[in-house]
Amino acid sequence: MERRFNIKITVPEVVAEHYKLNEETLLEAYYEDGFIYVEGVEIDECEEVVVDAVLNDCPHRCPCCGRCIVED
Repeated sequence: MERRFNIKITVPEVVAEHYKLNEETLLEAYYEDGFIYVEGVEIDECEEVVVDAVLNDCPHRCPCCGRCIVED
């Protein structure tokens, strides 16, 4: 799967500090009902999903986070 586009969003410093965002923060985004939703992902959670997808040999696995995009 290739990236089709890249969206850059300016986050005010006060918001970044509140949510403890930094260069190492993993974010998951999806589009639903006309909105783009962005969620923070725990590194441990992401690693478990990648391992699960690899072990299950999911053909719909996201190459970025490893999550099966069909299951959600």
